[in-house]
Amino acid sequence: MTGKPSSTLCQPTARGRTRMLALATAVALAVSAGIGASASRADVGSVYFDAHHNAAAGETLFNGTFTGFNNVGLGRSVMRSLTIGSSNVAIGSQALSANRTGDNNVATGTAALPFNTTGEDNIATGTLALLSNTTGDANIAAGTQALALNTIGNGNVATGDRALTSNTTGVQNVATGPRALNSNTTGAHNVATGREALFANTTGDANVAIGRNTLSDTTGSRNVALGPGAGQNLTTGSNNVAIANDGQAGESGTIRIGSGAQTATFIAGIRGTALSGQPVVVNSSGQLGVVPASSASTASLAATVERLQRQVRRLRERVKGG
Repeated sequence: MTGKPSSTLCQPTARGRTRMLALATAVALAVSAGIGASASRADVGSVYFDAHHNAAAGETLFNGTFTGFNNVGLGRSVMRSLTIGSSNVAIGSQALSANRTGDNNVATGTAALPFNTTGEDNIATGTLALLSNTTGDANIAAGTQALALNTIGNGNVATGDRALTSNTTGVQNVATGPRALNSNTTGAHNVATGREALFANTTGDANVAIGRNTLSDTTGSRNVALGPGAGQNLTTGSNNVAIANDGQAGESGTIRIGSGAQTATFIAGIRGTALSGQPVVVNSSGQLGVVPASSASTASLAATVERLQRQVRRLRERVKGG
């Protein structure tokens, strides 16, 4: 590939062409003699472009032997290891500096995606975003150190300062908000929206946390929390649902809705719907349950006796009034 380094994008003068020819000859001789750098170094402020629609501006641009297409670089040491990778965009010092064959990556920010080698379809925006990614594909990181430790994890989305920053191999997680899913390493299919949502989760899977500090201390799986601080007391339990409720440490398979602030409950679709089954009762802690079968029979008999007693009282009143 023949690149064209130039101080401007306009056509050079005859003297300029002579100087460019001399420079190109010197570079070719240095490379052939083995005394030149492995990557062609352009002067600070220079512009590189070639027939394969690659373009760059800055220092240490691309690689002297790369064959990729449609790459764009801006900054120092951008895509200096590139060999056949194509359609990459790198803006910022050391952005995509180790990328060799990866395609369709976008890195914006100092040291964004610097160690990516073969990973594809990644987007990193922010200082140290996707810092450690090497072969992971289809990740999106927006924010300082977002997905910073991800290496081979795929399909993750992290938006916010240090969101999913500890993730290494976890896949298909979504973290939106500062430090959301901050400690996640290998957990997969989690959704965390809000500051420090699912903050302590490391290996738990399929959790959904919406709201600030939701499920912030849990390491369990398949928990759902909705509302600020919802489920924040849950630790290792799984299969819990916490809606506007802090939850309880260690419990599993529990639904908690509301807190002491609620004093009335209205649920549509119950009134007027006849069902057979056991009566529902509420204990002093607010837990719902059903009356045991034997107790249900007793309760039914007691209700019948009470009804008959009311009828007897009404008949007596009529006789007296008679």
